Amino acid sequence: MACPSASPTTLPPELLETRVSVPTDYAESFTYYMTRDFPNKRQIRRYFANAPAALAAKKGEDMPAGAYFLVEVSHAKEDEQGNLVKGADGQLAPDGIVFYLAMESGEDWGAGFPDLLRNGDWNYAVFDKDMTPKPDNNQALCLACHKPLEAESYLFSLEDIQKVLAE
Repeated sequence: MACPSASPTTLPPELLETRVSVPTDYAESFTYYMTRDFPNKRQIRRYFANAPAALAAKKGEDMPAGAYFLVEVSHAKEDEQGNLVKGADGQLAPDGIVFYLAMESGEDWGAGFPDLLRNGDWNYAVFDKDMTPKPDNNQALCLACHKPLEAESYLFSLEDIQKVLAE
């Protein structure tokens, strides 16, 4: 939920302009590490990390500049009655990607952010299903949500990727 006083017109421009690149080759070049169902949102999310991020997670190191995490967000398939459909693996069945969530770190990318929101040097972005950046990207929402996770490199899924890569 957005704070009413944080409308895009009152935010510093750094919070509205992301440096996150579009990873068109993520399916081939990134490490897939988990799928998580969100039945209340009728979504399935598949998580990917690029090589620098996966290596740092595996070694238990801080995320370096160049680390990139991408989440495919798909609509969950429904039957004729509107019930969610599960696949053979017991997870919700996807019914097409609707958008992507991304976070990427770069050298000094967080320098222009207020300390209250800064997440190291992470930037955040949302891409439409065709991988075009959403024009109304408001990083303040992502930064605020990830801020309490400093000990986890600002990642909600750090423990998850570490478990997968340890196997």
